[in-house]
Amino acid sequence: MVSEAALRQQTGGPAVLRNQLEHLITMIEGHETTIDFRVLPFTSNIGAIRGCSTFHILDFARPRLPTLAWSEVPTWDELVEDPLRVRNMTTVFGHLQTESLTRDDSLGFLKQQLADKEQNGR
Repeated sequence: MVSEAALRQQTGGPAVLRNQLEHLITMIEGHETTIDFRVLPFTSNIGAIRGCSTFHILDFARPRLPTLAWSEVPTWDELVEDPLRVRNMTTVFGHLQTESLTRDDSLGFLKQQLADKEQNGR
């Protein structure tokens, strides 16, 4: 899940953003069964709870391995092992997922962004 803001920010300039969008589209279309890419749009009511952080829920197929989380902010990162904190992060992820675009709509969003960049030359 990626914020719409991250997909509009031209870090490195327009050519870099176009290349990044092209790469995302290629990867999503080439790995339909393993990549579930979602865009969290500006219209999301709960996107702000994520702030500028990145987090991952690490769930394993083996029942003996616990679910973990990984959290990053600009000044630190952390492996989260505490079951309560992992549960809370999983809940937040679920809420964000309900607010995100579907896989197909997210792919359509990327393609539209790329077309807009190519049309405008930016």
